[in-house]
Amino acid sequence: MEKSESAFAEGVDAFARGKSRAECPYPSEDDRQKLWLEGWETAKRADDLYVDGPP
Repeated sequence: MEKSESAFAEGVDAFARGKSRAECPYPSEDDRQKLWLEGWETAKRADDLYVDGPP
């Protein structure tokens, strides 16, 4: 798996395990931080839609 794909997948997995957005393991100067946060946010949006339904 490519590093960028794995950072995104790590973010998705982190949300699924109940980790907060603030627990991103990558510092702001690391390009993987953006990908990790995108993964986390994507998982959160999917969870919100599942729990609350469409807006």
